[in-house]
Amino acid sequence: MSKVAFFLNEIKEGAIAGWHKYGILPSVTAAQAALESAWGTSQLSLAPNHNLFGIKGSYQGQSVQFPTWEVINGQNVTVNATFRKYPSWSASVEDHGSFFHENSRYSGIIGLTDFVAQARGIKAAGYATDPLYADKLIATIEANGLTNWDRLALSGQAGTIEEKQTSYTVQLGDNLSLIAKKFQTTAEALVRINHISNPNLIYPGQVLQLSPTKNKTYTVQSGDALSLIALKLGISMEQLIQKNNLANPDLIYAGQVLHYD
Repeated sequence: MSKVAFFLNEIKEGAIAGWHKYGILPSVTAAQAALESAWGTSQLSLAPNHNLFGIKGSYQGQSVQFPTWEVINGQNVTVNATFRKYPSWSASVEDHGSFFHENSRYSGIIGLTDFVAQARGIKAAGYATDPLYADKLIATIEANGLTNWDRLALSGQAGTIEEKQTSYTVQLGDNLSLIAKKFQTTAEALVRINHISNPNLIYPGQVLQLSPTKNKTYTVQSGDALSLIALKLGISMEQLIQKNNLANPDLIYAGQVLHYD
């Protein structure tokens, strides 16, 4: 088995599970892991650090110092940075999706079903300083057929019985935390997917979507901009403007319902 095949085999299950739990496409997870870790051979990704994605900070209090290059004012410079230290690759893959949910600037890319839009959205939100980062992710995905992973994840074929279920009807005594635990997701993800304004006010009979899906309408949230909405939906601003007859794209407002195909 080649190095690339071995690496992809090791992370495939976790990457697909990451879609159901966090709304990050498995192709994007895999491409980021490959690019950031040089297919699992970088010093940071090897034991005892197991950091596949180059995520900075600490994980359960564990961190390690490493030199890294960044593009600052158009110049390549080397700086020392603190990176998260994981007990295993599995923990790193798991934390990858969690990282995007912890940082609100990535809210626009959660649940996108187009790997190109999600890759470009991640770069636009500031994940990396490399100006070609999104292009490198896209090239890695296409070169290794990783869109097949996305098809598996989106069809539910790689999930458990509960992961295949796309909706759930709230029962008496339910709360979001219990529902999230049952379907191996998070209460925060359910709130986002279902546009819940008050997590404490779900009710019996309410139908909740369990995983991100494309709808034909989008309700503008506070702080939204048309460009971010377009990224989230995987379409162009021009399509949104034309579909909704927007005279001034800068004057959208919270609660406004936008239509798209």
